[in-house]
Amino acid sequence: MSNAVERNEGDVGASLLAELAEREEVVDDVARNAADVEAHTETVEVTTHDRLRVSDTQRREVLPKSEYERKSGSRVSMANRWREAPSGFAAKTVRYITDTTPSECSRCSGSGRKSCPSCSGSGTETCSDCAGDGRVECAECSGSGKSACATCNGSGTVTESEERQCERCTGGGSIECPDCLGRDDDCPNCGGASTVTCPDCDGDGVVEGDVSETCPDCGGDKRTVCGTCSGDGTTRCRTCSGDGDVTCEECDGAGDVECDRCDGEGQTAKATLGELSFERNQQLDTDADSIPGAAFRRGDGTEIETTHPVDGDRPDGSGFGSHLYRHRIARSRADCESAAYSYDGKRYWVARVDGDLRYEDFPNDPEHLEQSIDEAKDNDVFRLRPQVGTREAVATSARRLGLDLAKFVGVAVALVIVFIVAAIVASIGGIFGQTVQNVLFYFIGTVASVGLAVGVFTMWWDDRETNDGPGASRSPYSRWDLLLPLAAGVLVGAAFVGSVGGELLRWQAAMLVMGLWAGRVGTWLDYEGNRLAYVASQRKALLDRLTVDDDTLAKHGLRDRLPPAEWTLGPTFYRRAGLAVFALGWGGSAAVFCLLFLASFISIDTAVVRAWVRPFAAGFVLVTAAGLASTLVPRVVD
Repeated sequence: MSNAVERNEGDVGASLLAELAEREEVVDDVARNAADVEAHTETVEVTTHDRLRVSDTQRREVLPKSEYERKSGSRVSMANRWREAPSGFAAKTVRYITDTTPSECSRCSGSGRKSCPSCSGSGTETCSDCAGDGRVECAECSGSGKSACATCNGSGTVTESEERQCERCTGGGSIECPDCLGRDDDCPNCGGASTVTCPDCDGDGVVEGDVSETCPDCGGDKRTVCGTCSGDGTTRCRTCSGDGDVTCEECDGAGDVECDRCDGEGQTAKATLGELSFERNQQLDTDADSIPGAAFRRGDGTEIETTHPVDGDRPDGSGFGSHLYRHRIARSRADCESAAYSYDGKRYWVARVDGDLRYEDFPNDPEHLEQSIDEAKDNDVFRLRPQVGTREAVATSARRLGLDLAKFVGVAVALVIVFIVAAIVASIGGIFGQTVQNVLFYFIGTVASVGLAVGVFTMWWDDRETNDGPGASRSPYSRWDLLLPLAAGVLVGAAFVGSVGGELLRWQAAMLVMGLWAGRVGTWLDYEGNRLAYVASQRKALLDRLTVDDDTLAKHGLRDRLPPAEWTLGPTFYRRAGLAVFALGWGGSAAVFCLLFLASFISIDTAVVRAWVRPFAAGFVLVTAAGLASTLVPRVVD
């Protein structure tokens, strides 16, 4: 035990609180508003644990010869990997490789080349332009086989010039003088001739005019047979010259390519590549009684006796993950400054040991708490399973429903077999007397019943995909897990209303649907229980990491930002409810289904059938309804 010396109490406490206030998670005004500061300066004994841990990762690869030789030059051999371990406590990564002799490549048989995957060794591949047909759509007519008529330019008519009698002079070539109208012998225009040359035909008596008529080549259709493709609509593909095949681009027509496994070298090496990763960590222990022990993880070094391998006890590399490789314990004297203070009615402490600030509990900064809580919720730390899309949820639910159906039918068949065997034994056992008959009958019935009960429970237990373990990566339960069997129940109900099929068959279908529904409800309730337990554990882990309690959350108005610490109906209730619903609904439905199946082979009054199934169906509805209704109970405990 070191001797505590009180000195410069004000300076030590102020310095520690000022440094503490700079930490993001600590409230900013702790240095200003802290009260009752009691500071101490002392020399303490500090135990330093230096630990060097090693982890080994390996992978098997097939490498081309040159790459193997290149990696062998940069890595140590697997047999010598431990010789490269650091001598002290330095972090280091040792890359190693197994010693092996390259051999003939199994993929190319040592030739360095393999059949071209694109052309399968033929050297040619189907022309992409014509899809192997050899012909492509005619570009001139766009595959129609016709193009615009060149004679009429696509108009359907042609215009020609022809001579006809001049209408003005009626072919005479002259007309009455427009000035004198043939009455003035002294008319300067006609010189007394009374007529003048016809201006329309220049005295010829005929004029030329345009006449439109149907195009003789296209017959008015405006299109004629395409001259490029001769009406076929296709032309020879220029890419493949009409062959339908082109030279393979990947192998350039050779039919083979360089082997990708050996890179064309013809030899490969099967090698194990691995890494030894040495990582150092350090832990301090102190004997200062004025500082709460939780700040330093006290220890006496006994780990060196219980953790292996240490120093010479090295692992052989076979199947270990991470081990303590070397452990050193050093003890020294160090200065320790500590201060106890009160803030907002609570007492805290802070210490600095050999320059390292230590604090276990502290006044939380509200903004930092709120930000940390929001980040946790954004990262879905309270969600047991990741969300999936509707399509995947429906597919997964359908698969689970199909598995339930197979299990249900399997149990029903087993029960039928038990009844049949018991009946046979009962009839045969009568030969040896009534006592033997009864003993055999009850023995078979008891063993079979226990076996089936264990089998049903095992099926349910194996089907639990809600534990936070290896199954946690599977798809979560969704509304479709209940909607699919519910839809089947609606169909069965419609069959009863419409009197579809025989009554016995309808009740068999009803029992089948009840069993499937009970399986889904039971597992869903079990999932709900595990979900609540998971949320509670995640909430506690978050608060421990933030070093905050519910009272502090309530003071800052943040308690409602997290799920409640307790629930009206806890995880245990939902797990037991799920087991009860499954056992009564799933197993009971299978048993009644079996009785109905046997009843189909013997003559039983329908009234007896109703007497069997109606009470069971009513009880089943009550049990499952109670299970589902429990999820509507308010969750928060006031």
